[in-house]
Amino acid sequence: MFQSMFFKPFSNVHFSLMKIDKPIDIVYLWVNGNDPVWQRKRHHAVDKLSPGNLNAIAMYGNVEGRFRDNDELRYSLRALECYFPEHGHVYVVTDDQAPAWLCPSDRLTVVDHKELIPAESLPTFDSGNIESYIHRIPNLSERYFYLNDDVFFSAPVNLSDWFWDGGIYVTWSDEPLREDATSLENACRLSNQCGLHPLQ
Repeated sequence: MFQSMFFKPFSNVHFSLMKIDKPIDIVYLWVNGNDPVWQRKRHHAVDKLSPGNLNAIAMYGNVEGRFRDNDELRYSLRALECYFPEHGHVYVVTDDQAPAWLCPSDRLTVVDHKELIPAESLPTFDSGNIESYIHRIPNLSERYFYLNDDVFFSAPVNLSDWFWDGGIYVTWSDEPLREDATSLENACRLSNQCGLHPLQ
C-alpha cells in the first residue's frame, strides 16, 4: 500500500467503491479584489500592522494579483454544471460580497466570513486562514469538494475517483484523527476552534 509522510491510510483500508447516498456539496472561496470598499478594508488592515509586523504577511501574500477577479467563478460554476450536474449544494464563502452576475438559487448560498470566523479574527485576507473554517458552514455535507474560484472541472466527475470505503486523508498536523469520527469532527479537532458536538 502506498504511504508517505503526507498520506496516512486508516488501518482498515479496503479500497472498495463507496456507496455515495448523499450529494457531494461544493465550497468555493471568492473575493472581488476590484471592489473599492473591499480594497479600503484590506489597506486599512495592512496600515494597522506596525512596521515591525509587516513580515507577518506571507511573501507575495499582499499583492493585487492574488485578489483580482476575472469572472473565474462564473466559468467554474458553468463547468461544474457541465461535468458534475448531480452535485449537492454550492456554498460561496466571501467577505460581504457577491458577484453582480450571480442569480439567486435554492442550490447556492453565499456565506459571509462573519458567519464562520470569530469576530476577533476578522478581517482576514488569508485564504489558508479562511479555509480552516469552512467546516463550520451550516448544513455542509459530510463529503464535499473545496475549490478556489479559478479551479475548473474539465471532464465528467467520477465519484469513485475521489471517495472509497476506508479512505485516505491528507493531514498537516500531528493531531490524531479518529476513524470513527465524521469529517466535521476531525476538521474541528485539527483546527482546535470548536468543541465536538454530536451530529443530528
